[in-house]
Amino acid sequence: MKKVQSTTAAAQIAESARCEQALLFLGEPGIGKTQLLRDAAAASVVRAVMVSGQARETAYPLSGFAAFVNALCAGREIGYDRVEMLQTQDPTRRYELVQNLILDIRGLHLEPTLMLVDDIDDMDSRSQRLIGTLAGHLQRTGVTIVVTARPSDVSEALHTFWARELAPVSVELLTRAVVETWPRIDPSVVRILAGHAGGNPRVLDELLAQAAAERTDHSPWLILPPRRTPTTDTIAESVVASLQAPELRIMETVALAPLCHSEILIEYDQDAAYVVEDLLDQRLLSSHGLYTSVADPRVRSYLRWRQTAQVRRERSAELLAIAERLGRSTSLFYRSWTDPGDTDVGGLLEVAVELVALHRIDEAVEVAERALRFATRIQDHLPGLAALCEAFMAAGELVLTLRYGDAVGPGPATAGRLQLAALTLTAQLFHTQLGRDEQIQALVSLHARTDPEGAAALLYPAVLLHNERWETDETRQLLASMDDFQAVLGSQAREWMSAAVRWTDAIDGTVVGSIVTQECRPGETSPQVLYLLGRASTFGEDYASARQVLTLALNTPSIPDPVFVSSAAYGLIANEILAGEFHRARIAIEEWIDHAHWINRSSSTNSLIRAWYEYSGGRSSPAMDLLDSVIERAARTAGQALRARALALRGTIELLEDDPESAVIDLREVTSLSMRFNNPVLLRHWGDYLEACIRTERMDEAQAVHEALAQRLVDHRSRWGHLVGGRMAAMIARGVEGVALFEHAVREFAVGEQQYELGRTLACFADRHDELGQPASARRRRLEARAAFERSGAQPWMVAMSRHAGLRGEAGVLDQLSAEERQIVRLVQDGLRTRDIADALHLAGRTVELRLTHIYRTVGVRSRAQLIAELTP
Repeated sequence: MKKVQSTTAAAQIAESARCEQALLFLGEPGIGKTQLLRDAAAASVVRAVMVSGQARETAYPLSGFAAFVNALCAGREIGYDRVEMLQTQDPTRRYELVQNLILDIRGLHLEPTLMLVDDIDDMDSRSQRLIGTLAGHLQRTGVTIVVTARPSDVSEALHTFWARELAPVSVELLTRAVVETWPRIDPSVVRILAGHAGGNPRVLDELLAQAAAERTDHSPWLILPPRRTPTTDTIAESVVASLQAPELRIMETVALAPLCHSEILIEYDQDAAYVVEDLLDQRLLSSHGLYTSVADPRVRSYLRWRQTAQVRRERSAELLAIAERLGRSTSLFYRSWTDPGDTDVGGLLEVAVELVALHRIDEAVEVAERALRFATRIQDHLPGLAALCEAFMAAGELVLTLRYGDAVGPGPATAGRLQLAALTLTAQLFHTQLGRDEQIQALVSLHARTDPEGAAALLYPAVLLHNERWETDETRQLLASMDDFQAVLGSQAREWMSAAVRWTDAIDGTVVGSIVTQECRPGETSPQVLYLLGRASTFGEDYASARQVLTLALNTPSIPDPVFVSSAAYGLIANEILAGEFHRARIAIEEWIDHAHWINRSSSTNSLIRAWYEYSGGRSSPAMDLLDSVIERAARTAGQALRARALALRGTIELLEDDPESAVIDLREVTSLSMRFNNPVLLRHWGDYLEACIRTERMDEAQAVHEALAQRLVDHRSRWGHLVGGRMAAMIARGVEGVALFEHAVREFAVGEQQYELGRTLACFADRHDELGQPASARRRRLEARAAFERSGAQPWMVAMSRHAGLRGEAGVLDQLSAEERQIVRLVQDGLRTRDIADALHLAGRTVELRLTHIYRTVGVRSRAQLIAELTP
C-alpha cells in the first residue's frame, strides 16, 4: 500500500531538525510510525540517522543506548566513562554522567543531526531513561531527537519529549490509497474492510489478504466482522486483558452482532446496565440511541472470533429468543447464525436499509453481506436490493451502490431491474466519470416499449455527465435513442428532455434566450428540469436567471437525492465563476464542500473547484499543486474539457504571478484543445493568451489569437466575447489608437457588468499608460481596476493592483513580514485562533504568540481586530 500517514508530521520533523528538540510520536502497531521516520529522514536537510529498538535486546542493559550513541557519533571516539558505568541506579550519578556525555558531544562539533529512534519502548528501561535525560539537555549539541512508541508502553523516562499521537487514517484515505496502488482491486471490498481496520494501514493490508484467502467458496460476499489478524490481536489483547469477568462477558455478547439492542442486553444479563455504563465511560462501547456496539472494530473482531463456534451459537440462540419475544428486528441477524438455512434475506435487507438511514453504514453492510450470502437467487430480491442501493446512494456511498446494484445479472425486463440499473448507472457515472453509453442504449432499447418513463430516466445521469464535459454529440445521440417513443412519454420526461436539448444547444453556442423564473413554475417544474434550464442559462450568459433557477432547484422540497444536490450546487458554482462573481462563487463552494463533500471527493472536477477556491483566496501555490494533479488525471478520467479548463486557470495564475512565459505555453495548448468544441467562449482564455503573448513580445502570435477569436465569434455571438474582444483589440493597437480603443472598451461595460473583466481591462489600460510614460494615468487606472476587482471579490487581483499602484494597505504591510508571518496573517484574517494557527502551521502556541507580537509591532497595531482592520482594503 502507498504511504497513507499524513506527510505533515514528517515535514514538521524535517523542518525542526536544527532546533535541538525532543519529539515523541505515539501510535499503535501498524499505524505508520516507521514510515513516518523514514519520510522525515528523506526530507531532512541535515544529517539523519535512524536506529530501532529491539525487543530481543531488552535483556541486555544499555544495549539500546549504546546503539544510539554509536549512531549519533558515527564511530568517533568520545571521552566519557564506559557505557557500563552508566548502569548506576543513583539518579545523581547518572545525571552527572549524562552531563559529561553532553559535553563530549558538544566537543565533537557534530554537524546538525536528526536522530530518529523507532520503537523506543522496545529498548531496555535504562536506555530509555538515559535517552530521556539526554533529550532534556540538547542545547548547543546540534542534535534533534525524534522517537516513536506505542501509547500503552510509554514510560515516565520519556516525559522530556514533546508528545503527539498519530491519528487513525480516515476510511476515505485508506480506500483511495489502496485503489490507487492496485487499480484492479474491487474498491467496494476495500471500502468495507477499511471500515473495520480502525484507521490502521497494516490491519487493512492483513484484512485484504485474509479476504482473498477466504474467497475459496467463490462467494462474492464477505465474512463480517473480519476474522482476527496478527495486528488486531496485538491491539486488542491489551484491551481485553484489562477487563473484569462481567465486563468481558458483556463485551463478548455485544460483539456477536453489529448492534445490540439495550433491552435485549439487559434481559440477557441482569447486571448489564451498570457494566455497560462503565464500559461506555471507558470508551470500549459506543451508544447509538437504543443500541450499543463495540467501539473499536478490531476489538470486536478479536472478541467475536476468539469464542468457539459452539459458544457463539449458544449465545446467539439465547439472544434470538429474547429478541423475538421483544419483537426486535435484530432477531433476524441472530437467526442467521443459529439456523442459517432459515435466514430471512428480504427481512435482513430491510434492516440494512434502516441502518443506512441511521447513518450506520458499516453495520448496514454487515447485515447486507450476511443476507446475500444465503440468498439462493439474487433475482428474487430485486425490490430489497433497489431499496438498499437507493439508501446507499442517498448516503453518498457510491461504491457500495455499485456493489449491490451489480449483484444482479441480466434478465427479463422488470420495473425492479430497471430501477436497479438506473441507480447503478448513476453511481458509475458519478464515481468514475466514465460513461457506459452502449450499455445505456442497450437497456433503453430493451425497456423503452414496456417502460418508456424508466428508460428515459436511464438517460438523465449520462446527459449530465456528457454535457458537463461538453460532449454534445454524445448527448444528442443518447437523446435520439428515445425519438421513437416521444408520443408515449409522460409530460415530465418530455419536459426534461426538451430542457436537456436547450442546455446542449447553449454549450454549442446557439442563442438560448432568457430563462426567467416564471417559465420554471415553482412547485410544478421538477428539480431536474430546473437544473437543466439553469445550466442552459449559464451557457447562454444569462447568469442572473441561472442563479435564480439553480437556487430554486436546490431549495425544492422534493429534491431527489444527494447526487442531484451535488450536481445542482456545482452548477451554481460554475455559474458564479463564469459571471466573475468571486464572492458568490466562494460562498457556493464552501456550502458545496459542507453539504455535498462526499460526491467524488477525489475527482478531477472536485480538485479543479478547490484549485479555483485557493486561487481566488490568493493562495497560488496550493492552487497550482491541485491543477497539476487535475491536468495529470484528466486525460484518463474526465476528458479534454477538464484538462483545458485546468490549463486555462493555470495560465491565469501564471499571469498573476508575473510568469508570462509559462502562461504562453499553457494557453497555447488550451487554444489547441478549444478546437474540439464549437463554442469559442467555453474556454475563456483568449484575453489571457493575448496578454501573455504581448508581455513576452510575441506580437505576431498575439495578432493571430485576436483574429482567431474574432473569426469564431462571427458564428457564436457572445457578450463576454464582445467585452474581452474590445480589450484584445486595444492591446494589439499601438500609440494613441490603442488608448482610444481602451477607452471605448471600458465604456462598453454596463453599470455593474462583469466587474472582474472590467478590472482586467483597466489593468491592461494602466500598463499602456506606463508604456506611454504616463504614471499618473496608470495609477488612476489601477485604482479603478482595484475598485472593480473589489466589487467582484477578486482578491488576488485586487492585491496585485494595490502593489502596482503603491498603495498603503495589505500588500505594502505584508512585504515587511517574513513568509511565516504572512502565513499567520492570512490565518488571522480567516478567523483562526492562536491554537488553530499553531496546529495548521505545526508550531508551538508560544511561537505563534511571539510571531504575532512582532507582526503587531511591524504593522503598528495592538490587537487582532486592529490588524484585520489595517489589512482590509
